[in-house]
Amino acid sequence: AVVLAVVASCWVDGHTGTECARPVHAVVNSVHVVAGAVWVGGVAAIAALVWSRRRAGRPGGTIEILLRFSRTAALSLAAVVVAGGAMAVMILDSINDLTGTDWGRTLLVKSGAVVLAALAGAYNYVRLLPAVVSRPDSPDVLRRLRTVLTAEAILLGLVVVVTAWLVAAAI
Repeated sequence: AVVLAVVASCWVDGHTGTECARPVHAVVNSVHVVAGAVWVGGVAAIAALVWSRRRAGRPGGTIEILLRFSRTAALSLAAVVVAGGAMAVMILDSINDLTGTDWGRTLLVKSGAVVLAALAGAYNYVRLLPAVVSRPDSPDVLRRLRTVLTAEAILLGLVVVVTAWLVAAAI
C-alpha cells in the first residue's frame, strides 16, 4: 500500500501533473520510478551487504545474490532508459532544450550519471562477477567488487538527488 501511494503521488506532482498527455505520462512515470527504485535499492542493499560482510570478517558469500540481482538490474535499467526517454520526449519542446535550458542540462547530468552507473554494473557483471565465481575468497577481487558497487551506489544516489531537483523545477 505504501509503495502504491508513493508511486501514485508521482501522478499529481511535477511534470506528470502539468503535461498534456497526463494519463500516459503517469503510467510512464510510474514505470520509471518503480524500475529506478528497484535498481537503486538493489545496488545500495548489495553494497551495504558486501561492506557489512567484510566488517564481520566474512567477505564472501554474495555470489548468489549478485547473480540473481544482475538480471533484475538489467531489466530495471532497460525500463528506466525507455521510460525516461519517453518522458523526456513528452516534456521537452525540442532537442535544443537539452542544452538551451538549465533543466535540460541538468537532465544531461542525470543521464550521464545513469550511464556511468550502468557501466559500473556492466563491469561488475562482465569482469568482476566471473572473477568472484572463480576466486570467491580472493581479497583483491572482493575489494574491487566493493569499490565498484560503492561507486555505482554513489552515482545512483546522485541520480536520485538530481531527479528530485528536476521534478521540482520548471523547464
